[in-house]
Amino acid sequence: MLSKIELETFIVPEYFQQHQFEQYRNKIKLIKGKLGLQNGFPRWDKYFNGFSNYEIVLLPIKTEDGYLNVAKVVFSSDEDAERFSTNNKNFEIIKTVSQKELLLLESNLDQDQIDKMIN
Repeated sequence: MLSKIELETFIVPEYFQQHQFEQYRNKIKLIKGKLGLQNGFPRWDKYFNGFSNYEIVLLPIKTEDGYLNVAKVVFSSDEDAERFSTNNKNFEIIKTVSQKELLLLESNLDQDQIDKMIN
């Protein structure tokens, strides 16, 4: 699978190495660009319209009560990251890793449930 995107190895980003994500780590997706998003997680395609050359490390978690999608997104520019965070209010920015790298959260769970899962 990594050969399709010209990547020999993949190192799970530090954020996803936390203990609370251990049971879900085999669900992590590496998505590169629009085509990768359309094939790997098409429900987010509409949020990334107008952006290019981005990379997403996505951890989709399904629970009995709903879902939690945690992602590290690396945009091609600082401006793209700023535009995305300004225009997409259905994502919570967990952390700004750098000017063009964001940790995002999308969920239909209430805040207490989210806190239990990611903290």
